[in-house]
Amino acid sequence: MSKFHEQFKRHLCVGGRRHYIGWSNLLEHGLEGTWMIGCKPVDIPMTLNHKHGEAKEDTVVDCGRYQRVVGKLIYLSHTCPNIAYAALVQMRNWFLRFPTILQACESIIEMLRGQYAHSVGCFSEAAFHFIEAAKLTESKSMQAMCQVYAAVSYICIGDAESSSQAFDLIGPVYRMMDSFVGVREKTSVLFAYGLLLMKQHNLQEARIRLATGLQITHNHLGNLQLVSQYLTILGSLALALHDTGQAREILRSSLTLAKKLCDIPTQIWVLSVLTALYQELGERGNEMENSEYQRRKADDLQKRLVDAHSSIHHIELIEKVRLEVRQLHELDIKRAVAGSSMRVSLDIPESVGLLTPSPAPSSSRLVDLDTGRRGKRKI
Repeated sequence: MSKFHEQFKRHLCVGGRRHYIGWSNLLEHGLEGTWMIGCKPVDIPMTLNHKHGEAKEDTVVDCGRYQRVVGKLIYLSHTCPNIAYAALVQMRNWFLRFPTILQACESIIEMLRGQYAHSVGCFSEAAFHFIEAAKLTESKSMQAMCQVYAAVSYICIGDAESSSQAFDLIGPVYRMMDSFVGVREKTSVLFAYGLLLMKQHNLQEARIRLATGLQITHNHLGNLQLVSQYLTILGSLALALHDTGQAREILRSSLTLAKKLCDIPTQIWVLSVLTALYQELGERGNEMENSEYQRRKADDLQKRLVDAHSSIHHIELIEKVRLEVRQLHELDIKRAVAGSSMRVSLDIPESVGLLTPSPAPSSSRLVDLDTGRRGKRKI
């Protein structure tokens, strides 16, 4: 446990405060089985026994805080799936324990299950959970994001049928992306749509869409991980269009960001494109050095994936089954109450632990009495 504790702390330090803030309580207390000790109280968007009505003087809840928490879980699933699954299992257990209170979180949990499945390479399972998450929410923004995530998972599968499914998901969202208030949906849609255009070998159109998405992401969203992934795709496009100078510059910038974020999957992606670039340019020395660094990163990622796959909760998290809370129907409750009342002994000596002969069943006693009475009447 101490080795895991130190590894977790090292990831926190390397990741930086910007991306791992809030995980210190998990580190210091969650591994010891004493969750939430030392945490600072915060306001929540929920009040017990609150009556519906217009509240003019109440403080507005910062919804962005909860969006950032979800974003950090997505980031952790992408970079460290061997650690993220523990937080996801805890969220799932909370939901199963308090399904009524946490009903609004069901869609988010399904979405996070999809993120975990995608990060460990289970793209079909990831698409399933993303689509289920979209069904569980009435938020148009959340539905759009889940459809984009599912489309990316289908694109990663790679066959023609999956590409068709991705297009069916992206098309409607792409046509309505200007109706969203924020830019998060628009940047995600442009990212997935650019990937799909690349898959269809429409490179110039893909380049235009991806460049637009990168500009919006950089200027308005500030998501460095998405910026790094945008740069990686644009570097691949530049290489495919034989613009080696621009490809080298873009890919180096992307690799720098991926290193800063400790984003090993994106690092491996960038390094593979750089290797192809060095091969095309005939730079043997850079190619060998780059391939060796890529191999070390691939080994590191493989260890994390093995740890995630070896977890006892791995199958439960990725299987194509929505979280279901078993609810008792009214008839089941009546049967349970009736059954328990039938088994309760009202005999006082027995209730205090004294051994007494068990009485005969009520039905047989009634029959005996009835028979005796009938006999007397015959006489």
